[in-house]
Amino acid sequence: MVCLCTVRVIYRFIFNKDMLRHIVLLKLKEDTTEEQLEEMVENLKALKDKIPGIISVSAGRNSSPEDRDLGFNYCFLIDFENAEARNNYLPHPEHKKVGKEYVRPIAAEILVFDYETNELPEYQHI
Repeated sequence: MVCLCTVRVIYRFIFNKDMLRHIVLLKLKEDTTEEQLEEMVENLKALKDKIPGIISVSAGRNSSPEDRDLGFNYCFLIDFENAEARNNYLPHPEHKKVGKEYVRPIAAEILVFDYETNELPEYQHI
């Protein structure tokens, strides 16, 4: 197994660009079903095989005890190779389709926050 810190150094050296983390917070509509959430996550994860530059996709319900979520109760996170990969993803027809068919129908509000980092996701298995 390769040391994750070594992989980070190699990643930065080869690509000379920071990875981009795309965080999407949702306030789910009250009538959202578990089936709808599962379909959304399944289709979001499928984007990794359809759109170049996606490293990983994960999702889950808010579990913070801090009571500072402002009503946002679900999140998905997409890690991209770099900002250019994210910029190519945004107008991609598959991204638009998933947003229209699976995200917007269940989201009362959406908040997006992106940042660049040179850290690979800790859950990335190599």
